[in-house]
Amino acid sequence: MNTGEDQVLAKRIGERIRELRGKLSREEFVETIDKFITPQSLYRIESGLRKASDKVLSKISEKYNKPISWFYNSGSDLESLQSEISRLKILEAIQNDPSLVEFFEKLSQRSDLKIMFKQVKDLSPESIKRLIRIIRAIEDEEDENPT
Repeated sequence: MNTGEDQVLAKRIGERIRELRGKLSREEFVETIDKFITPQSLYRIESGLRKASDKVLSKISEKYNKPISWFYNSGSDLESLQSEISRLKILEAIQNDPSLVEFFEKLSQRSDLKIMFKQVKDLSPESIKRLIRIIRAIEDEEDENPT
């Protein structure tokens, strides 16, 4: 998993733990899980600064009767997480080419291409760059020769 994916997951898991904690203070929440982590660690996890370990998630899920998968899913669904991971993977692959980044930001708003962008998870960064360049060439050609 790359850094972008780690950041998205850490943020998502932190939001879910914060949601679970509800009105309890961090100190009170830590007490409910037998002081398995410190309130400071809980703060870092909830803030997305650090991803909760599997042991921490296991302890919390056991205490609050939640499956581990609950921490990874948003309140809506997993699809938005997968879309964000794909978007970050594309941006990471093209980050050294500002014109491609600008072009991709425009393209990413198009609903007809969003499904395709979700499919990049198994592509190498070089393949992603080539894909975005091909799309740009097609778009440029269509702009030059409108039908």
